[in-house]
Amino acid sequence: SAILADIERHFPNQEESVIQMVLTLPALMGLIFAFIAGPLSMRIAKKNLVIFSLGCGLSGGLIGLVLGPLAMGFLLLSSVLIGVAQGINATMTMALITDYYSGEESGAMMGLQSAFLNGGSMVLLFTSGLLANVKWNHAYLVYLAFLPAILIVIRNLPDDRPKPTNQKEDSGKLNVRVYFIAIAIFLFGSFFFVFQTNIALLVVIKGYGDATLSGMINTAVSASGMLVGLQYGKLKRRLKTLAIPVGMAMVGLGMGLIYLPGTLSSIFIAAIFIGMGIGIVMPTGIFIAANAVNN
Repeated sequence: SAILADIERHFPNQEESVIQMVLTLPALMGLIFAFIAGPLSMRIAKKNLVIFSLGCGLSGGLIGLVLGPLAMGFLLLSSVLIGVAQGINATMTMALITDYYSGEESGAMMGLQSAFLNGGSMVLLFTSGLLANVKWNHAYLVYLAFLPAILIVIRNLPDDRPKPTNQKEDSGKLNVRVYFIAIAIFLFGSFFFVFQTNIALLVVIKGYGDATLSGMINTAVSASGMLVGLQYGKLKRRLKTLAIPVGMAMVGLGMGLIYLPGTLSSIFIAAIFIGMGIGIVMPTGIFIAANAVNN
């Protein structure tokens, strides 16, 4: 997200909406493959799906790094592969937690998953911003982080085979509560995505800085999300049924700070509120949905 303004300068004849597809395509592909990953896991071992997704992410990063500056089409292909990785990983990570953990332990693990997700994002976003300051396509070097991830998964993730399921027994498990949570999280993600697709362009338009500054703002989102994730178990017990409304309110407050004051300091404060809100809403929604299905 930090390099969108640089991509726009590199391809001056491309419309802004096409440039933004570098970010929106991964989200679209992620949505599609998040749905596909569940049924696939009934026929293919989750370990193999995770390895495939990590391979897609690595390939997408290398295409963006090497071929991205040559044509916009290569950047969009890179985004498609990265989106496939995002969709499968997002689903499989949570599926593995619900496979191996239950009850409060499952909730704590989802909080840790959110913390590590945001912690990794914080490091990679900051690093990509620094790399982009050298040359914008160098930001894609961060996708080399998929290499050690692939090796760790190959070595350590259990090679569980998909269990045979009875289609009749499985039907009807997704109750109204699950669909309600799914719709709420979908709308939440749609509104939040406005921040990711526009923050780099906003920073450049207002003359605040370049891709490095955009990377630091995105890092603030991930850092606050990581801190919330580490304390998620305690927060969930205190907030109880108010967890999702409180998280959404924090993101709304952050968006308001960007819209009204619009200063650089208010954008950083907004990024912190947005990261905290995401760190509360996402694991809570998945935890509620998983428990609703199990019950």
